Amino acid sequence: MRDKNDTQANKFFMNIEEILPHDYTPPILVGDNFKTPENIGSLLRLAGSIGCNKVYITDTNHEDIRLSKVKKTATTAYNKVDINFIPTSNLIKELKDSDYKLIGIETAKDSKNIFKSSIPDKVAIFVGNESHGLSTEIISNCNDIFYIPMPGVVKSLNVTNAAAIVLFEWYRQNYSHI
Repeated sequence: MRDKNDTQANKFFMNIEEILPHDYTPPILVGDNFKTPENIGSLLRLAGSIGCNKVYITDTNHEDIRLSKVKKTATTAYNKVDINFIPTSNLIKELKDSDYKLIGIETAKDSKNIFKSSIPDKVAIFVGNESHGLSTEIISNCNDIFYIPMPGVVKSLNVTNAAAIVLFEWYRQNYSHI
C-alpha cells in the first residue's frame, strides 16, 4: 500500500526550501469577513502551497464557522498554517507596525492591473468577502489596490482563485529567478 505522503509531488518538491533564499519572507494572506468555511479552508491550503505561515480572517467570528469543513478543505495545511480570527483594525495596526505593505485585491476606483504592477516582497495580501469584496476600512489602509484583468464574459472569480493568481504573481516577481 502506498504511503499517503509518498506522492510524486511530495518527492518532486521535497527539497524546495533549499532553493529559497535564507531571508525569504512569506506573504501573509488575509480573508476579509469570510462566511464560507470551504473558502477559509481553501485559503489555508493555498497559503501552505506558497509557504505562508499565517492566514488571518478579519471580522468573522470563528464560532460561526464550522471548523470541521475548514479542516476538510484545508487538508494537511490545517495543521501547518496558523489561522487567526481578528478584528480588521487590530490586524492593520499589527501589520503596519511590522513594516508590511498592505495590498488589496479589488475592482475599486484607482486599482491597478496586477500584471503591470510591482508587488512588494514583504506583503500582506487582502482578499474580500465572497459577496461584497473588501471593506472600505481595508481599502483605505492599503498601500495599493490591484485588480486581475478578465477578458472573458464572466467578470468574477472565486476568492481563493483570485488569491492564487496574486500569490503566484508575487512569487514570480520576487523569487522566480532563484
